[in-house]
Amino acid sequence: MIISHPEPLRQSEYFRSDGLKTYTHGPIIMNTQRLYRSVFEKSELSYVYVDFSFFNKKFDEEAWEAEVEFVLYRIGDEQSVLLDVMTYPLTIATTQNRVVVSDNWGESETGASWEAAQYRYEAWINKELAEVHLFYVQDFGLVRPGANPYFNVYALRMFESGNPPQPAGERVYMSCFNRDSTRFIFAELEIENRLQGNAWQGEFSFMFFNQARLPVGHIKVFTPVETQNANRLFRLEAGLGHNTQVSWLIDSYSVELWFMGERIASTIFDVSDRDVRGSNPLKLPERENVSVSEDQEKTGRFSGVLPGEEILSDLEDMVGLEEIRSKLKAYIAFVKYNQLMQSKGLTSASRINLHAVFKGNPGTGKTTVARTLGKIYYSLGLLPRDTVFEADRASLIGRYIGETAPMTKEVIEKARGGILFIDEAYALTKKGDEKDYGREALEVILKEMSDGPGDLAVIVAGYPTEMDGFLDYNPGLRSRFQNIYHFPDYLPEELLSIAHKKAARKDLSIHPDAYYVLKKLISEEYRNRNKTFGNARLVGSIIESAQINLGVRIMQHPHPENLPLETISTLTREDLEKISFKPGCKKADIPVNEELLAESLAQLHQLSGIASVKQEISDLVKLVRFHKEIDRNVLETYSLHNIFLGNPGTGKTTVARLMAQVFKALGVLERGQLIECNREMLVAGHVGQTATKTNHLINGAMGGVLFIDEAYSLGSVPGSNDFGKEAIEVILKRMEDDRGRFAVIMAGYTQEMQRFLDMNPGLRSRLDNHITFQDFTAAELFQIAIKMLQERQLQATAEAAQILRSYFDFHYQRRDRFFGNARFARKVIEKACRNQMLRISALSPDNREPDIIRKLTEQDVIELKHTTDLLQVRRAIGFRG
Repeated sequence: MIISHPEPLRQSEYFRSDGLKTYTHGPIIMNTQRLYRSVFEKSELSYVYVDFSFFNKKFDEEAWEAEVEFVLYRIGDEQSVLLDVMTYPLTIATTQNRVVVSDNWGESETGASWEAAQYRYEAWINKELAEVHLFYVQDFGLVRPGANPYFNVYALRMFESGNPPQPAGERVYMSCFNRDSTRFIFAELEIENRLQGNAWQGEFSFMFFNQARLPVGHIKVFTPVETQNANRLFRLEAGLGHNTQVSWLIDSYSVELWFMGERIASTIFDVSDRDVRGSNPLKLPERENVSVSEDQEKTGRFSGVLPGEEILSDLEDMVGLEEIRSKLKAYIAFVKYNQLMQSKGLTSASRINLHAVFKGNPGTGKTTVARTLGKIYYSLGLLPRDTVFEADRASLIGRYIGETAPMTKEVIEKARGGILFIDEAYALTKKGDEKDYGREALEVILKEMSDGPGDLAVIVAGYPTEMDGFLDYNPGLRSRFQNIYHFPDYLPEELLSIAHKKAARKDLSIHPDAYYVLKKLISEEYRNRNKTFGNARLVGSIIESAQINLGVRIMQHPHPENLPLETISTLTREDLEKISFKPGCKKADIPVNEELLAESLAQLHQLSGIASVKQEISDLVKLVRFHKEIDRNVLETYSLHNIFLGNPGTGKTTVARLMAQVFKALGVLERGQLIECNREMLVAGHVGQTATKTNHLINGAMGGVLFIDEAYSLGSVPGSNDFGKEAIEVILKRMEDDRGRFAVIMAGYTQEMQRFLDMNPGLRSRLDNHITFQDFTAAELFQIAIKMLQERQLQATAEAAQILRSYFDFHYQRRDRFFGNARFARKVIEKACRNQMLRISALSPDNREPDIIRKLTEQDVIELKHTTDLLQVRRAIGFRG
């Protein structure tokens, strides 16, 4: 039966709804209250229970009859399917102030009644729709202590802030908070999404307790967990407190994270008369114990199948790892032999060495094998978690004295219980430089490996030659890293096999006529390879490029929707012949996306001021259209790279983002993403690492735009040890080698950028498009301010508007080269809005009329007028002297 839903009425002279909540059998954790939930796992569900509560408006007046009806639907893409209707006749007595009615639906067999879907419970009273509650059923695996198929917890840290909290990069993590200066205490959760590629709904409950374990508060964060980006880390936060009043008592507290009815993690903090920076340890639940008989039944112990060995099937589809698989099987067998010796009371190795070195070029499967090794360690009981936390030099080493050890220890704590995977580990060893902090990070890691509790495995990885040098750097390294795995480059025939597998994962096939072209392409790249040879990554790039060519070719057909499935999913000789890794402007012919182009240009023209910039981009659009009409390659005559000149707050970053969208819409760039960076993200502190960091960012910008803010800083640091010039050289080389595949926009102050362009002859020749962003006029600043108020649903009175105009005009006339422009306007509006909110908060709730709440008055901005008057008086006094 297909049903559509009415809207809830919620108004009645007899009752007022107090909520509709769902739960399943589980723990009671706060004040004997149930842990109500809106997200469930299919494999835990037999029945879903629901409590509907409402207040009796006829309390102490008269009794009345009520018919409470529960209706349950499974929500479909367009309409919903009715699952159950239950009716309960009630007599509401005059003594009942609040009434609770319960219902349930399901079957005794777990999971039998439920599908992975969204559901809707409705509560009706006397044919009036009183309340609606949505909940979700998902099917990704049962959550149990120490075993969570949804995510890994990397950090649970506490910080102080107003509400809403400040951005992540500005937070200071604390173990103790000063009661008198603390507003909100936030718990920040950082997790790794284990279900990358699958959409799932997260329901995270943060429980705050005092030292007596009395509940202080319960904050629930209900959010979808993003899975589309390559970065699997996800951050969220929840806080308790007050923006203006002291609300925390001096005491010791704990905060617990609950998910799917299980306590997933916890930490502690204090409130006293002082602040203490740092984070207390993250506490994770122990994995549930399994009896010997259950273990034998589940793992096949003594039946010829070793626990952990079945996990090697994860690597069976990977080509060329026979030696790795053989070595892992031998390792598993030794661990089980050691455990057998212990069970018989015989002498065995006191501690199995879990640490390993992975030596190999990029794309040889090192990260994949590390994740498999994590599962093996976990299944054998060697580690409490099967997680792999990836780190590099930048995440381990600080910029100043005293920063490195805490940063390294924090990374270790995030990885604790699983594997810490350090890629390009040789970057920590810089011989001949006593000031380099890599040595300090390495010493912290070595101490953890020697004296730690044994709940962490460290895997270091990198190029073979460099990793040999790494092991020789410190005498203690070879003794601690006893397991060394060699990952050789794939042979051409192995790369061909990988190509077929990667194509199959994309539901693509390779036509027999295209096989020779693919083989030739791979063989040429293999023949010319060096230590940066991409191996499987190169093959993935080939298949992805061929699919783009296929897509363009298919969409040129007059009726692509009528083509057979085989045609739209088969890579042909033509698709592969267009691929070239040599420098050049040849690109796939991507048609103009008129809808995206119109949207991007509309956003551009909505910006205040920057008339010359708008004209420049309009000219670009006309130029590209003209070249497409005459069938000429625009990249042969027009450079994608630009210099943006101007003071702060003039819209350079915003325009760069819109220009990337315009490039994508015009078919000039495939993806149109904007990668923002600065000197710190490009330049490292030792030889060789700068090129790696810079190339990594450029690779992420392929098909889009690399935006380098304050680019002049790459050439402004004097001294022979500065590697800014190295970053410039890498960028210039990639601009030539990958011409037409990405765009570079460098931005900064006009004078500094002119000097920057003079430092390298290649800069002016490759960055010949200069766009100047003029300071906003006083009138434009006022328009920007009014738009900001409109975004906050506020309207300035005539008196307030006049003060704003005068204030912007005063500061515009006296501006210098560091004038903040739109940023200056934003600060003015943020201050005015704060004053407005403080004024409204002082009113009684009855006086907070909507018209009053939405007005910005003279009172809210009067201090701007006072500031202007004071500055004018000071200036006048100064001239008299």
